[in-house]
Amino acid sequence: MAQTSITDTPADFWWGTLTSPLSILCLVLMLVSLVAAAVLLRAAVRVGKRRASGDSLAADTGGTATIEFALLMPILLFVILLLAQVTFLMAGNIFVHYSAFAAARAAIVQVPTEYPDSPANEYDNTPGSTKRDAIWRAAVFALVPASGDVGGGNPNGDISTSGFVSGLNEFYSAYGQPAPPWITAKMENRLAYAAEFTDIALFRPVAEEGSEVTFEPMDGGKFDPKDPIRVVVYHRLNLPVPYVNQIFADGTHVDGRSRYMNVAAHATLTNEGVLDKMPPEPDVPRLP
Repeated sequence: MAQTSITDTPADFWWGTLTSPLSILCLVLMLVSLVAAAVLLRAAVRVGKRRASGDSLAADTGGTATIEFALLMPILLFVILLLAQVTFLMAGNIFVHYSAFAAARAAIVQVPTEYPDSPANEYDNTPGSTKRDAIWRAAVFALVPASGDVGGGNPNGDISTSGFVSGLNEFYSAYGQPAPPWITAKMENRLAYAAEFTDIALFRPVAEEGSEVTFEPMDGGKFDPKDPIRVVVYHRLNLPVPYVNQIFADGTHVDGRSRYMNVAAHATLTNEGVLDKMPPEPDVPRLP
C-alpha cells in the first residue's frame, strides 16, 4: 500500500504502525516465541510423564528425567517472559502511534485558533504556551494505557493528575456505579508517567522545485492555511516485564529497577486554518 498524499488517513495510520521497524521486530519475536514455547511445553510434558511413570523411575536411576526437566523449565520461563514483554511492546508501540495521531488532530484545530498569547495560524513550541500544551496533553492522555508508575513530575508541560482521577470517579458516579479501585491506585501515577516522559515537536512542509516535500522542525512561526502539519511524539515506553526487558531497554528509571525504550511516531494532517482576513467587499451594488 503506497501513501498517495502527504497527510495521513486512518488506513495510513494502521499501515504505518504495523509496518514500523519496531512492530515488525515484535511480530517476528512473537512468532518465534510462540513456536519455541510450544516445542518446550511439549518436551516438558513428555519429561513430566517419564518422571510420573514407575517404569521410568526404575529405569532412570541416574535421574536423567529430573535433570532434563530442570534444564527445560528456565528456558521455558524465559520464552514466556519474552513473549509477554514483546506483547506489551507491540501494544505500547500502537499507543505511541495513536498518540501522534491524536496530537496531530489537536494540532490542526489548535494552530488556527486565536489565543491571547498566539495569533491564528501561529505556533510557539515553548512549554506553557496555550497551543503547544493543548497538543501535548492530547498526546499524553492517549498514552495513559501504556504508561508505567515511575516518576510524577511534569517537566514538559502542566497537567492535573488529581483532576483526572476525580473526573473518572465522577463518571462512574453519574451512572450510579462504584468506581473501580484501580482508578485511585493506578491512574494518577500513570498519567504522571505519561506527562513526565512524553514530548512533542511540530514540523512544517518545505517544498523545493523538482524535489519531494520534506518537513523541518518548527519551534515557532506561522503555518499557512491548509498546510500539512506533522506532529512527532517522543515517549519513554515503560518495559514492565522483569529480566527480559533488559534486551530492549534504552535506559533505566531513577528507581534503578524499571526500564524504558525510546519510541517515536509521527502523524501528518492538514491545517484547518482559514485566511486571517476576509476578501474585500465588492464595489458592485447588490440587489435587495
